[in-house]
Amino acid sequence: MSKILVTARAYSLQGEEAFKYLKDQGHEIIFNPFGEFNLPEEKIITLVPDVDAIIAGEDYITEKVINSAGQLKIISKVGIGLDRIDIPAATKRGIPVTNTPDANCQSVADLTFALLLSLARRVLEANGYLRAGEWKPLIGTELWKKTIGIIGLGRIGRAVARRAKGFDMEILAYDVVQDEVFSAANNIRYVSLDELFKESDFISIHVPGSASTKYLIGADELEKMKSCALLINTSRGGVVDEKALIQALKNGTIAGAALDVFEKEPAMGNPLLDLPNVVATPHMSSYSRESLGRMCMTSAENAVQVLKGEIPGTVVNPEVNQN
Repeated sequence: MSKILVTARAYSLQGEEAFKYLKDQGHEIIFNPFGEFNLPEEKIITLVPDVDAIIAGEDYITEKVINSAGQLKIISKVGIGLDRIDIPAATKRGIPVTNTPDANCQSVADLTFALLLSLARRVLEANGYLRAGEWKPLIGTELWKKTIGIIGLGRIGRAVARRAKGFDMEILAYDVVQDEVFSAANNIRYVSLDELFKESDFISIHVPGSASTKYLIGADELEKMKSCALLINTSRGGVVDEKALIQALKNGTIAGAALDVFEKEPAMGNPLLDLPNVVATPHMSSYSRESLGRMCMTSAENAVQVLKGEIPGTVVNPEVNQN
């Protein structure tokens, strides 16, 4: 019997089927005992010495954590983002790391458009006035036939593009790897980042958090955008320089921003939340019943496959020795 540590918040919300699957496979489940999630190194390290698998959420799986888990065979990430897992340290130990890239893309794309529509049509502002007893219709802007720039045309970016087609939008895209088949089929034009910033009415970010994307959008990039432009970020907070964004929103360099992610989370006290031209949610783009269920099941299946000596299709460090 293998011991599987589950720390992911998703399992507490929509993990019943995945828990049953793990138990039916004969594994012992150790659940996060702390009553909190996104565990820091000093807490998760106390849970790993004798576990065979970790099913992690936004926890910090550092080199110290990995090296403290003497019999660890698999780190199974619930979700896509891997910036809190030390993949080189796992690779050095021969431990495969998996994620769930197909499980949440539709949910994230849905929230991206929910945020965009809410910001463009000033839904939250109007709701606030009405609840305060003031009948104050607000002037917003249409999405119809506008230009959307998508930074990162991977699974989520492509799902956003499909939704943009429904609004008859012109779609620009930037990605280091270009999918010419998809772009041709969906009338998407690949452009440079510079052109995307200058031409887009709305910019939606869908890139992973990494050293190469840290502050991808800073003061210089924001200055290139239209003064009427709206920025939407449902990827990782560190992709946008928040200090530069605050200044751009305050001085009218851009018209607004919709954010599901922040550099430091939880984001209570973040000055972005005090700005009237910001719509914000608490890193919940994957939080639909369907998406959470898929992520839980896929992460459970990934863990079980590795414990059986098999190789899942979502290993992100395939160079590890799994023999």
